[in-house]
Amino acid sequence: MKTLLLIFIYLLTLPVFGFSFKPTDYFSIGCDIISAETKNVKKFPGQFCQYSDNGFIYSASAMSLVAFNSKNEVLWKINGHFHHQLNFSNDKKSLLALSSDLEDIEGGKKTRFDKLMVISIEGKVISEINFNEIQKQTNAKVRKWSLVGKLEAAYNVTEEKSHFNSFYEIPEIKSKTKLPEYLNKGNFIVNGTDQGLYILSSDLKKVLYHTILPTSIGHNIHDVQVLEDGKPRGIFFSEVCGGVQLLDSDTWLFSDFNVGLWIYSLTKKEFLYKTTYKELNAEYMHVPSIQQVRLLDLENFLKARN
Repeated sequence: MKTLLLIFIYLLTLPVFGFSFKPTDYFSIGCDIISAETKNVKKFPGQFCQYSDNGFIYSASAMSLVAFNSKNEVLWKINGHFHHQLNFSNDKKSLLALSSDLEDIEGGKKTRFDKLMVISIEGKVISEINFNEIQKQTNAKVRKWSLVGKLEAAYNVTEEKSHFNSFYEIPEIKSKTKLPEYLNKGNFIVNGTDQGLYILSSDLKKVLYHTILPTSIGHNIHDVQVLEDGKPRGIFFSEVCGGVQLLDSDTWLFSDFNVGLWIYSLTKKEFLYKTTYKELNAEYMHVPSIQQVRLLDLENFLKARN
């Protein structure tokens, strides 16, 4: 009886949240999908994944970008270094990938700089541009960050001169006021740590707009998007890594490497849901995967794979 009473008192102290999940709602963390209701985990290869209704998986990692069909057979593969995010275009016929180019520096070492790639879901590179070209057009700051880890080991890279961390296609904007042409549907918005926000033309050939966003320390802004009201939104909550997803006109999902993830209502000014990665059975979590946490309805994807 005493044990039951202690449990009851403990339950009364837990926060009560007001967000309802469907049975087919999953948190996508890296290339794991975790049921929002049962916390059951399904794991797929790679670091950043996108899922199609036909059961296909598009998986990016530090070594390659790979497409798998519903039977986990490889459809195509592009070798290279991919990082931070992998997104669909507005029509889901293309993938937006953050990749890297390398160039030689003194001592037989290499430096890394970012490359933006638009790739069809059939594996054809449609357009690309790297930081060197973007820097020529904008005179953006050139970083000089030391690098360690897989990239250094695989490619003999010791530093980087750019650090892009989000890449989206601009949606159709619903606004009663006239907006700048650079916010036209089909252009792209990119964020770079300490280097600002860039908006590029739909063919990735021209930088249409560049501005410096406020940062307190290096990694603070990690996910900048243009929403349907024309306002750029970003994540400013983590010193290490994080992402943001608009669930509806009022409700946001935020992820943070140090804290976990939470769903927040702007009008109610309250949390509707909070959890840690440990509670989601995501005990293996590392920085790259936390960059892109999403809440997805994966009913069609899972049916196609059964």
